[in-house]
Amino acid sequence: MVTDGLILSDRRFDGRRFLDEPAAIELRGGRIAEIHRGEGPAGRPTVYDARGRTLLPGLIDAHAHVARTGLFEPVEPPNLSAIAHNLRMLLDAGVTTVGDMGGPAPLSMALSKVGEAFPHAGPAVRAAGPILADPAGYPLDWMPRRHAALGVVLTCATEREARASVQRVAEAGMSHVKLAIMHAGYDLKPLSVFSRSTATAIVDEAHRLGLRALAHAHWAADYRLALDAGVDALMHSSFDPLDDELVRRVADAGVPVCPTLWVFHSACLGAAERWDLDASRGVGVLGPVRRSWRRFAEAWAASGDLVPRGIAGGAPKAKAEEGVRNALSNLRLLHDAGVPLSYGSDGPFGFSVLGRVTDELSLLASAGLTTTECLSAATAGSAAILGCDDRGTIEPGRRADLVVIDGDPREDLGAVGRVEAVFRGGERVDPQRGRGARARAVAEGVGSTVLDAARRWAGLV
Repeated sequence: MVTDGLILSDRRFDGRRFLDEPAAIELRGGRIAEIHRGEGPAGRPTVYDARGRTLLPGLIDAHAHVARTGLFEPVEPPNLSAIAHNLRMLLDAGVTTVGDMGGPAPLSMALSKVGEAFPHAGPAVRAAGPILADPAGYPLDWMPRRHAALGVVLTCATEREARASVQRVAEAGMSHVKLAIMHAGYDLKPLSVFSRSTATAIVDEAHRLGLRALAHAHWAADYRLALDAGVDALMHSSFDPLDDELVRRVADAGVPVCPTLWVFHSACLGAAERWDLDASRGVGVLGPVRRSWRRFAEAWAASGDLVPRGIAGGAPKAKAEEGVRNALSNLRLLHDAGVPLSYGSDGPFGFSVLGRVTDELSLLASAGLTTTECLSAATAGSAAILGCDDRGTIEPGRRADLVVIDGDPREDLGAVGRVEAVFRGGERVDPQRGRGARARAVAEGVGSTVLDAARRWAGLV
């Protein structure tokens, strides 16, 4: 239930800066109505006393795949309980909005509806729906046929097909268009990719219909084509070095980057260091995923110089690890050039678990971002990349999406992981609530909504 009243605070991060001052954040009708000095006007009820802690805007994961179970293997059987679990993990971590970056349109819409109908179930979902791809390109180089047949991907090879595909995405009610621009796969083999005219047609049609165009891009050549096409954002840091000219192009265009470093870093490091044997890393992780960790780590140990079978199977380990290092180095260059950055987990996948925000933020910090910049990436930066101009900051008129954490992240970035209270649209959603009859009702609501959409999409009913 949305509650009107005051949140008392003496330390807050407003999405851009830290403010160490007594203040009362007034919530009204699900939004931030006013910010008062001191304890606020008399007679207003106190919704939450956050003094001694840190108040943040609701965190935003700009790039996730909520319908994934999180296995290393490309083939993932549909798992409705995993979807409910993913949504809860995000909300428990203070993520109040998530960008779901690829899936059948009805499934994506179902997730969006669940986010609105069940505020205690998970964050608000901003969906990209099907990925637009070249008929012989990524992700069809690794994606199982049955997943593609369910509508995870829409292919287009001409300008006419590109515009028609964007129209289908728009008609399905998506918030964004995600186009796959990838000149080589994760296994490093060359891939077919959109022509410049086709990529430009996708972006132009998206903009004509009021949608943002987000480019999946992992190589310097991908960045160039995406910039030529006029995309609104680059999703992922580049695996090969960016030269000075390209860094300047990104900066001059003002195109934000969502680097998603941890998902790739953790796959290499976690397998080599046998994180599957570390009980602390398995807390909250579903059994099938933990078993997938073990299979992948054992295969990694036995596969010699090559990445074991899977999405990147056959790539030389040395080149994969070099790509991870390049991605971090490129992020430093982009940051130093003033390129806007956002937070995205690209999870769940392998050792990259949804809701562990500090994993990615710690890597951003290692690339030279200050604590203020890290938190801005996870709030105002992610709101901007998703086109959400009503959230991401603490200021009058914004949605009352707020998080209270235990500690001061300027002294310990790990404090971001110690969530005490979460508000979604002015309604407190208790991170500790997750068991009992209400939790079962929420899970059933998620499951029935998603299952109904999946059946309709597959033509089963």
